[in-house]
Amino acid sequence: MKLPEKPNFDWKLILVQINHEPIMQFLIDSNSELNKSIKKAINNCDYWDSVKYYQIPDNITPEQFWSLINFQKLSISKKQIEIGGQEFKILETSEIQKKLSIIDRHFSKYSLTVEEANEYSVNSLMEEGIASSQLEGAAVTREIAKEMLRTNSLPKSIDEQMILNNYRAMEYIDTKCGDTLSPEKIKYIHKIITEKTLENEEQAGTFRKDSVHIVDSRDNTLLFDPPKAEIVEKLIEQLCSYANKNDEDDFIHPAIKAIVIHFWLAYAHPFIDGNGRTARALFYWHILKSGYKSFKYLVISRILKEKPAQYARAYLYSEYDNNDLTYFINFNLDVILESIKRFDEFVENKKAENKKTADLIEQDIELNFRQRSIMKTFIKDKNIRNIEYFKNTLNVAYETTRKDLDFLVKKGFLVKNKRIKQFVYSLSNKLKGKLENSNN
Repeated sequence: MKLPEKPNFDWKLILVQINHEPIMQFLIDSNSELNKSIKKAINNCDYWDSVKYYQIPDNITPEQFWSLINFQKLSISKKQIEIGGQEFKILETSEIQKKLSIIDRHFSKYSLTVEEANEYSVNSLMEEGIASSQLEGAAVTREIAKEMLRTNSLPKSIDEQMILNNYRAMEYIDTKCGDTLSPEKIKYIHKIITEKTLENEEQAGTFRKDSVHIVDSRDNTLLFDPPKAEIVEKLIEQLCSYANKNDEDDFIHPAIKAIVIHFWLAYAHPFIDGNGRTARALFYWHILKSGYKSFKYLVISRILKEKPAQYARAYLYSEYDNNDLTYFINFNLDVILESIKRFDEFVENKKAENKKTADLIEQDIELNFRQRSIMKTFIKDKNIRNIEYFKNTLNVAYETTRKDLDFLVKKGFLVKNKRIKQFVYSLSNKLKGKLENSNN
């Protein structure tokens, strides 16, 4: 990975030299192209390596432009956060406020049934577990990974074990993690995430004892030197104190705080391996416990997996520009908004698929949501399935799933057979013929 270019000048010294009349006139005029460009750079969270290519007035150098941007940032309200003795800041730009408003408004429009919520949440937990592992190098397709999770199959490789671990960690975050964070709880989450995947299994759930270097696995470029091992314990204690702090007197939006927790864990890098997966799990922990329950439907890591270079640069920009966390915050808010967009599309596709299934097989019989979902799966892949598969897919009790499947057998949509001490189900010949006729 090519590292971002750092400015080789002191913007404050450049600023002192900017005193001639044309530039000052540009600054006074709020509608000038210069002022518009400054606002654009700040709202976009553009760093020097892109700012220097902006179209700006001829009598202003890129160095001067960057200096004016930094000067303007001083007037923007900000949050200050201390991490390991260093001050990090978050600018409360209008663009970030706008994105937070979209996030707050979005999920109020959904009114999901219990069945829909169950299926959508378990699907998203699986997708997040898969994508978060793939982001760290797990070479398993979504299809194979989902089949493993839905059928409770044993992992056949370390990569599949990573995915199963991540899924179990997401389940723990969603249902059992609780409202307070502690170093022991973080260690436990890490232990779930790294079970049976480390060369030295004793390192699972244990803070590192040695210094490490973060490099790009593609070309071994050094990206970051994490804090020394001897201060890791203190950094994590401070993280837990921050995560558990009541923010009523100094409010910070839960989405921003969750992203800061994500950054903090990755910055401390307390483990030999699995830091990224643990950091993303803690993001979900905070946002879900803050009341944003609909975040369980979002698959954040899938977007991050598609943008690994931008993800890495968001960390680096924050480090390079005087510990300005705004870069990392802004990038992750964009990821959240893209995840929301994709969930919207997922819901619409589900509705369309359900309607297609209903139009195809429902006449005098009205199926419930679970039964329609079961039939949609059979029509789509035509595989033989057992009760366990749909129990895990729909996130309902075994007996409820068995009754749904047997109802579909009774109505002639499925056939039931016994195979190796368990009942299995498949499409009936009658329905197969109907499907063939509908495709002709």
